[in-house]
Amino acid sequence: QRTARASAAPAAMPAEMSAVVALRVRGLSAPAIARALSIPVGPVESRLHRAKTRIMSDCFDGPTRARSRTGSG
Repeated sequence: QRTARASAAPAAMPAEMSAVVALRVRGLSAPAIARALSIPVGPVESRLHRAKTRIMSDCFDGPTRARSRTGSG
């Protein structure tokens, strides 16, 4: 069940996050992803971290709900 949720997670992510995850899964490094998407490395690393957090949460805590920008919701 966790594997199914992890496999479905990228489809439920915003496009900019899923694009970074898709390239990382293909073996690209953060700098290579940044070059491929023409964005700085910082946002790549941030998106990868947020994606990892979301996938782990979905797998172990159930689906995530939309969160407010303040992080309190």
